Amino acid sequence: MSLSRQKKVIILLEEELTHFLLGHCFIKIKCHSYGCRCAWLRRWGWKSDQIRLIHKGNDLLINFDIEIPPRPEAGVEYYGIETRSLTSINHRISWGYAIPFLRLCRNAYVHTIIRDMNEGIKWLSQFDTPEGCLQKYLTNENINSNSPTGREVQSYLQELPDSLSETCCLRNTQNEYPSAFSRAIFDVSHRGPIPAPDVE
Repeated sequence: MSLSRQKKVIILLEEELTHFLLGHCFIKIKCHSYGCRCAWLRRWGWKSDQIRLIHKGNDLLINFDIEIPPRPEAGVEYYGIETRSLTSINHRISWGYAIPFLRLCRNAYVHTIIRDMNEGIKWLSQFDTPEGCLQKYLTNENINSNSPTGREVQSYLQELPDSLSETCCLRNTQNEYPSAFSRAIFDVSHRGPIPAPDVE
């Protein structure tokens, strides 16, 4: 496949994902990881959700990451709670989403990924509260919860107030946020007016 054909598909997908994710409080940001085309970020104040679009060869991989802030002296940008690919969330056996060769398949390709993204957002809702994050963290086989970092993450999540256990979604009214934490950070990150999402 020519690079121009790949680029057209990727640009179309980026546009559709940006529109879809804005309705879930995600904003598009630059991604500096190797192979990463772009990313979408949702900050809650006490944690961040990030979705990365990665281009490798003829495949696109979409990763979901849930992160919390570390101690200032920790020397890292974040502590990871969970990382999962969209194909894994949807129980697909493929590594990523193979970019279609035929132009006729582009819309169906994008539709498939958006449909899978709906399941990805549902999966992400397990981490909407500190309690949910802690439960998933303790059952994550890829993380040593008994390490110094693991104990620090547990302590952080356990000490968060119950008032943070609210959904982070824009309401029907523009500029309405679930907490002062979310509003303060989301306002700084976003440029321009914040539209209300479509109401089903």
